[in-house]
Amino acid sequence: MQDLYLKDLLENQGYVENEENVAEKNKLSNKEKMEFAEKTIQDLENNEKLNESLDYLKALDENARLIKEAEKNLNEKDENLDSKIDKKADEEYQEAKAKMDKAHKEELERLKEERERLENNFNKSLDNLLNSNDLSSLLKSLEEFDKALSLIMKESMKEAELKSEQMKEKLELALKSDNVKSQVKEFIKELYSKKETLKYGLNNTQKEQEAFVELERFIKNQNFKKLDDFYKDIDKKLPNFKKNYPKSYEKGLKLINNKENLNEKTKNNERTRSA
Repeated sequence: MQDLYLKDLLENQGYVENEENVAEKNKLSNKEKMEFAEKTIQDLENNEKLNESLDYLKALDENARLIKEAEKNLNEKDENLDSKIDKKADEEYQEAKAKMDKAHKEELERLKEERERLENNFNKSLDNLLNSNDLSSLLKSLEEFDKALSLIMKESMKEAELKSEQMKEKLELALKSDNVKSQVKEFIKELYSKKETLKYGLNNTQKEQEAFVELERFIKNQNFKKLDDFYKDIDKKLPNFKKNYPKSYEKGLKLINNKENLNEKTKNNERTRSA
């Protein structure tokens, strides 16, 4: 029965994509790849149930950051306190410090209570995903994010297909061991991570496109000052630019080198005439 349930789940219309479509996606232009990635993110954000779980995860991440900050505040001496309180008035100093410690403890306690509430709500949201339709949507979303990441982050499409098969195997094992909710929890965490990675990749891709347009303009106008400035930090700012736009990258460098060689040749000729 579980095998039939899994078969029905994984063959849900729209989930399985044939090799022809996968090959087509490998031929997409940069603009089309970005549009596919943006649509993948938008489709996820339009899924109310999946988005609810992801929102709780995001809130838990922020809560963890705030707890770490509150614990640091509680354990560290306030370096600004000495400048605010006259050290000679030791009683006032100790009273102010006690008030500050109390405020930090109360804030830490509030954050921990909030975390417990968020974790409970997150676990409840997972219960809403334990049906064939929503599990299928979750798997499909993970698969689409793997494809989008393979396009934007230049990963192998074969690797994306392998990850898809591994997800199916994990779910099949979870169904057989009656451990579906735990696996769904891991899938949601994975989806959250993929979404953040893809957003980061899209942002970098956009910056690379802008840098490409800028570089081409500098080359066309032979603006050597701008070209020099461009190459000073492009590898640091956008490490993959050279790999993604190799022809323009080399063309700009060649133009700079030709100018330097021409300048050197001119100087040599002037020295010869002077002699």
